[in-house]
Amino acid sequence: MPWWASLYFTVLSLVFLIGTVDDWRDNRPWGLVAADLIGEMAVLVVGLAYWIDPLAKSLVGPFVPLYFFAVISQIVSGYLDLRRLLPAPDLSREANLWIGIVGTAVGVALTLPALYWGALVLSTHGIIS
Repeated sequence: MPWWASLYFTVLSLVFLIGTVDDWRDNRPWGLVAADLIGEMAVLVVGLAYWIDPLAKSLVGPFVPLYFFAVISQIVSGYLDLRRLLPAPDLSREANLWIGIVGTAVGVALTLPALYWGALVLSTHGIIS
């Protein structure tokens, strides 16, 4: 694995950890925090599988459900976060809109490489042709 991929996964792990701690401190229901954490770990696993071939080969059977769980969990988690945080009453409608757009863009930009690499594992290992 190249150094920049290691750096990416380190940063992604830290972002996920900080988000989980923040959710826990905000007294979100423990079931949602646990489901979010499991989904984030799934994102890491499917992304790492591209770089760690033995991991990809060991996940051939459960890779498709794991991959789709990772994708769906990120969509649901992002939606719930936006719903919980917006609208901020002290901001204008336009500011709330921009915060939602920028927050969504940052979330997509952070997780997209890992999910892309997971999609490559699906195609290169013959899981999905």
